[in-house]
Amino acid sequence: MSNELEDKIHKIDVQMGVILAHFQNEIGTPGHPGTVLLNLAEIRGDVRQIERMLLGSNGHPGISVRLDRLEQSHKARTRLEVAGITALTGLLIKAVWEVLLHIR
Repeated sequence: MSNELEDKIHKIDVQMGVILAHFQNEIGTPGHPGTVLLNLAEIRGDVRQIERMLLGSNGHPGISVRLDRLEQSHKARTRLEVAGITALTGLLIKAVWEVLLHIR
């Protein structure tokens, strides 16, 4: 083999070594997680935390349960307000009626 060919093969070997080192750093090797695996683990932890916030955990209600309770409370409060307004309207009509009956 010529010197020129050996130099090219050596450069390719060096480049392959650099590429392999880069992949091992990014992806990891058995027993040594790389950057990608560490990022995936961090993302997985974040997703679990968001799930616990939304769905709740260990007997603590999540945001979805708390929102449902607020909506139910709002509906009940609205029904009470309507009932109160209806009762007040009825009392006012009765009072006006009584006044009109006594005026005659």
